[in-house]
Amino acid sequence: MKYIRLAIWLIVGITLAVVIGIVLSPIVLRPPAVPPGPRPPEGDFLLIILSAAKTIISLVNIVLILTLFGLYYRIYKEIKSQFTLGLLVLISVLLMYAITSNPLVHLLFGYYTYGLGPFTVLPDIFTTIALLVLLKLTLE
Repeated sequence: MKYIRLAIWLIVGITLAVVIGIVLSPIVLRPPAVPPGPRPPEGDFLLIILSAAKTIISLVNIVLILTLFGLYYRIYKEIKSQFTLGLLVLISVLLMYAITSNPLVHLLFGYYTYGLGPFTVLPDIFTTIALLVLLKLTLE
């Protein structure tokens, strides 16, 4: 009951991340007429689905990481533990991973995510699972 407000913010944040991913993926991830780097294969529907899924999962990971960062920062302010400081550093590194693994960032710098099939999305799915476990352990 004491984490209802956090749960509501988490649900709102994840929902917003999914909606942004669904709306932006088809618009932004469409290859330009003359790509600056290697050209992705044309007409590959699976590529579009996997890129959209990776974008959505990356955005969800960012929301989860920011939630954990806020929780760990609050804990660190209270107890000043070196372990909690280490968790803040770990979460910061995971945030950098989530940001740089997002296909929207890749496209911003002129690169495309393609050619790996489902292995494009699997690392982000495992990261999401790990973050959910870490969030559950933190809230206990």
